[in-house]
Amino acid sequence: RPFQVLSSTYPPLPGETKDARLDDITLEQILRHQAGWNPNRDVDNRIWEGVWRDGVRSAGGLFRYGLGVALHATPGTVHAYTNYDTQALARYIEHVTGQSFEAFAKSEVLVPSGATGVMYGKTGYHRQPADEVRYHDENGLVSSTLDADNGALEYSEASGQWTGSTIDLLRFARAVDGDGTGALLNQASQDLLESRDSTLWPNDNYFAGLHWYVRKDGTGYTWLHDGQHDGHFSRLVKRADGLTFAFFINRRLPTGQTLLDIEPVLNQITFPDHDLFGMY
Repeated sequence: RPFQVLSSTYPPLPGETKDARLDDITLEQILRHQAGWNPNRDVDNRIWEGVWRDGVRSAGGLFRYGLGVALHATPGTVHAYTNYDTQALARYIEHVTGQSFEAFAKSEVLVPSGATGVMYGKTGYHRQPADEVRYHDENGLVSSTLDADNGALEYSEASGQWTGSTIDLLRFARAVDGDGTGALLNQASQDLLESRDSTLWPNDNYFAGLHWYVRKDGTGYTWLHDGQHDGHFSRLVKRADGLTFAFFINRRLPTGQTLLDIEPVLNQITFPDHDLFGMY
């Protein structure tokens, strides 16, 4: 129960109180986005107040803003995606390991998988690496949000501050279950990822796994996740049939616009049998 041990390090802001039910939230509920936050993501909006109104940039400082937001439901009874779940997970990993979340993720997850080019991004065009793309808003204009040094990426932190290439993301995905390199997850963890709460997800065709969304495909399961921020959209899909693909777009999707399904196109491609990772 991460919030039980995090409370001494991260108290609520002055004048605010913590919902007592936070201490009941389990690590698995955080991983499944079943901690009980409101589906309208009011806890994430509260973090934004710390970024935009108060100029807070530290991950720990911003985490405290969410502690004063009351839960919408009893932990484990609803599914509601929030960035705050991921940030709580990061703070707990830091508590257990004594490392920053970024350092831990690099040393224990990314580098072992070969994804050595992944790093935390920086808001502000003048702070970005020379090979970083320019980001555009949903109107196609250069994103004023990410060009200005206003903390937009620092807000996302563990839930979306990472930058890298599609090749890095595919290396990571290949290593999750040992498809090519040593497995990051053992079989028991993979089985848990592919399990579901039948009360919240009565149909096993699509449900929330452990920080992935899971889709039943034939006799196996496909793992997938999207991400969107001002200036980008990304998707990673690890299919049950062994095909894994990733793509990034340096533009936020316009309101109401959906992506065409890329999978029928991929199904028509004959891929080579030999490994191409060495070229990149």
